[in-house]
Amino acid sequence: PVNSNRVKLIKQEHKGATQLSAMYNTALGHAQGELIAILEGDDMWPLSNLEVQVSDFSDQDIGLSFGDYSWIDPRGKIIRTICLSQYLPNEVCSNDPIGAAAWYMAGLAYRTFTFPCTVVMRRSALEVVGGFQGISGPVNLIDFPTFLELSTKTRFAYHDIVLGYWRRHFRSLTTVFDENITQSTFEYSLRFLASHPEYQYGGMDLVHSSWRRIFSRVRFTEAQANLVAGEWKNALDLFKKLILDNKTQVALRGASVLGLLAAALHTNMEPLMKFVRGYDLRRMKE
Repeated sequence: PVNSNRVKLIKQEHKGATQLSAMYNTALGHAQGELIAILEGDDMWPLSNLEVQVSDFSDQDIGLSFGDYSWIDPRGKIIRTICLSQYLPNEVCSNDPIGAAAWYMAGLAYRTFTFPCTVVMRRSALEVVGGFQGISGPVNLIDFPTFLELSTKTRFAYHDIVLGYWRRHFRSLTTVFDENITQSTFEYSLRFLASHPEYQYGGMDLVHSSWRRIFSRVRFTEAQANLVAGEWKNALDLFKKLILDNKTQVALRGASVLGLLAAALHTNMEPLMKFVRGYDLRRMKE
């Protein structure tokens, strides 16, 4: 138990993953502070994250603070660390000018690089966009639409240190429904760009090609997960679809050929993939 009058426990009827935005907004309605942070049940914060981030909001133009994050396995050990500054320009990380992050999130399919377990928001900025937003589907995704809408209203503060730990395992909803989530996020992005043409810094051909790249990666990861689980037929079918799809990138098609051979031989390709990408999906097994 937490012995502090600053902590309020709110009990809600279990509504499942399809009602997350409603549950988050209930919590927002009870919150009394000016800063709002998200920590879902299986994720973790470093001890210093609030100490680092609270000072960002002394600048009244900052509405969201975030940083790098690490994947952790079911036992809490680090699988990999994502350093956002290695592939995102400074103006995107700071969302300066306002809307720079929107194009990367929705147009170039970087999706939620402001990762939830690292995010602290100014309450007034969150209220301007109507609180937590949601995308309907098997999982009521709140992070992408909420942060995308915030990117049209306020600047961000970015820290190139780890400010959150995201637990990864094969039974998590974001893993099980990854392709469904990606599809609904893509559709939301198209609607967003249609209603905000001022954030279309490139043509729609670039938007569609960027999202095709993401879909191929999602399907490839699903195929790899089936290899790790020993679901050889499923893996075989998924790798075959990637190879036959003329929209799959050349490098990913080549990797899919190796995956197809691994599935046919009932063996794992993770030792090779670990060498290529630097981490091992077998760590996600419980």
